[in-house]
Amino acid sequence: MNMKMYGLPAASLLLASALGASLAAADTAPSAAQSMSSMRFLLGTWTCSVKAVDGSNPQVTTVSTMSADGTKMLNRTVSGGDGTGQMWLDPNKRQWIQTADSTKGTSSQMSSGWTGHTIVWTGTLSANGMPTMGYRTTVVKVNDAKTTQIDELGNPSGGTWITADSAVCAKGR
Repeated sequence: MNMKMYGLPAASLLLASALGASLAAADTAPSAAQSMSSMRFLLGTWTCSVKAVDGSNPQVTTVSTMSADGTKMLNRTVSGGDGTGQMWLDPNKRQWIQTADSTKGTSSQMSSGWTGHTIVWTGTLSANGMPTMGYRTTVVKVNDAKTTQIDELGNPSGGTWITADSAVCAKGR
């Protein structure tokens, strides 16, 4: 679940982990509410054990709920950070979008959906006091109660990616 930036990439940890479903190549896109059904396993409380590049190992806990209209997943970091986030399907672009905000910065990422048990999100991360960076999150769904995640930073226009952190996230009971 992507809740970072201890809030951000981690909020993205939940978010991202939060991730989506593959989009079928149909003539008409499913409604946003229908599309969210593949992400319902992410609802609830998730705790991520993060291994950051600086050697720290924070525990980040996020609560994920569905919006009242069923079209967005909402995330709120409740310990280990201060982030919030959202994830939804843009039916016009046929892309999943996730955003995260914390006192440390913001991120915005897009994905075409799941390929098997893996989803890759790419976009940008703006951390306070630093230039905007490319931001890639790869989430693997181990099962309905466990995901793994790697967050990478890079040049927004492409090129080399550097691992910023990794996480194992588990759903609480």
